[in-house]
Amino acid sequence: MDYSNKAGDYYREHLLPKILAAQNEIESKIVVMNAADETHRRIAEELRIPFPPPGQIHGYKAATQYAYDDYRRRVFGEKDAGLDNAIRWLQSETTWDFALGALARISNPTAEAKLLEAANSKNSRLAEMAQGFLRLRKDFRAKGLLQRQSGAWGDASRYEV
Repeated sequence: MDYSNKAGDYYREHLLPKILAAQNEIESKIVVMNAADETHRRIAEELRIPFPPPGQIHGYKAATQYAYDDYRRRVFGEKDAGLDNAIRWLQSETTWDFALGALARISNPTAEAKLLEAANSKNSRLAEMAQGFLRLRKDFRAKGLLQRQSGAWGDASRYEV
């Protein structure tokens, strides 16, 4: 029996509400944290205790957004969903995993170019991570999980990892 036509309904009814609830929870925590951040930071400094890095909560926010963008790509077929987020996430080490994971799964020339740019970064940690995601992208392509768009994949296929 073929249930593939019901997959979208299942995800829309069961998965999407969980993703949106997680996004809302994190957004509300960010609002509270931003309001209390300066006071907490000052108290932490006075007591000489570590204060969580500011990017940590934004990493949680990126995680829920990544899940939602992935949902949009898989369920609704929005091939470029999350591209802008991925490019923005490249700016913070806290969110590199999400950025590179999304770029590896988006069959767009811009996504490919950003992934290659990261693989050639002067930051050795970012470059190493990006090279791993290039291998993943190549594997997706070989398995037919990444559809080629005009101009995509040409440069990455010449990149030896």
